[in-house]
Formats: sequence, structure tokens, C-alpha cells
Amino acid sequence: MYPEASGVREMKAGVELPKYPELERLELVYPGPQALLGVPIHWTEKRDGSQLRIALVEGELLISTRHQDEASKKFQEYFKSTKQAQGVEELLRETNGGATPPAAVFNEELVVFGELLVKGKSPARFELHEEHEFVLFDLWSQHQGQFLNYTAAYQQAYHFGLPFVECWSLTKLLTLEDLFKERDTMLALAKERGREGVVLKAFRDNKALYAKEKVDIPRIERVQLDDGRVFLP
Repeated sequence: MYPEASGVREMKAGVELPKYPELERLELVYPGPQALLGVPIHWTEKRDGSQLRIALVEGELLISTRHQDEASKKFQEYFKSTKQAQGVEELLRETNGGATPPAAVFNEELVVFGELLVKGKSPARFELHEEHEFVLFDLWSQHQGQFLNYTAAYQQAYHFGLPFVECWSLTKLLTLEDLFKERDTMLALAKERGREGVVLKAFRDNKALYAKEKVDIPRIERVQLDDGRVFLP
């Protein structure tokens, strides 16, 4: 699936904010898994938490969940109690031109997407957290109308001392066999490290091409290609 600006939703004062796309597993990615061949792929860890979108609207932080334009007071309190809350606000103010003095370099009008890891056992029971934490996994540029690539997003987070999901592998694969073999390797690593799964992030023709794989989802043995052929992973 291509995460594009078509997923934006109008929020306050005419500001349009993106909604994070529903990611398909590798076999079902549009227009087909072969679209991931021949381009660099970042294989990043999938954390087991609650997705938050953090934006700066009319000078105030807007904290949203996947299903709520404004998160519940409980989730807002959880986020604000994390060590990362101040850094996230600073990043947003800097990149939205709201810094004092105004930011001159990073004027990307960023929107932050991340995983809120609440103290205790995680929702799908893959992780155990000792404290509330917020880990970034994507940055949307309102200026560019798309997600930043992994390196650019990581750099932005790094400059503000914010954790970003780990990249376990960077590949450029030429066959479906190698693609699915790397998928299986990454899932084995996710299981070993106690993670929910892995997210694939690639760009083709300047458009983001994402997919996700989870440890607890059964493997699909056959893939139907566009021309009717069947590929056996």
C-alpha cells in the first residue's frame, strides 16, 4: 500500500493531518510484492504498543490515537509523563516554524507518529515495560506531502534525543525468493528480541511503499502474481 496524502483528515482551523495507513502483509502489498524488488528496503522493528499521532495545531499539541482525533485524557497523561514528551514538542515547534527564534533549516511542518509503550505488559503481550515510553516510527512532512525516508526521519529524531524504531536490515533484493527469505529471517529476529514483528519501508518513484509482518500471523504458502502465476515462498 502506498501511504499518500489522500489519507489526510481535516482537523482544526482548516489544518489537514494525515491518518496513518493500514499496512498490509508482504503477500498483499499493492500492487504486488514484486514492487519491492530492486529498491532499498529498511526492515524496522515493530513495537507492541498504542499508536499515537502528535501534531502542532494553532500552537498547541494535538494527541490522537488511530481511532480518536483527540486521545483520551488517560493516553494524553501517559504520553506527557514520558521522558520523550518535551523532545517531541521541541521537534514539532522547530520544524513547524514555531521556535524562538524561528527555525530556519528544518521547516518541514512535521507530524509525529509513534508507539506509546505503557508501563507493564504490552497489549499483545510481546513486551514488558518498566515505565511509560514513546518511540517514534514515522515522520510525515506536510511540506512534502509524504513520509520522510527512514534515514531522514531517524536524523530528525536523533537531533532532539528521541528514540526511533531500530532498523535491523537494509537490503536491495532482486528476486521474490530472496524477499521472502529475508522476511523470514527478520521474523525470526523479531521473535528472538521479543518484538511483535517487522515493518518494511521502501520508496519507489518517490512514493513510500510499506508492508508489515507479525510473529503471530501464520505464513501464507502461495502468492498469486498479477499475471496469474503462483509463486511459492
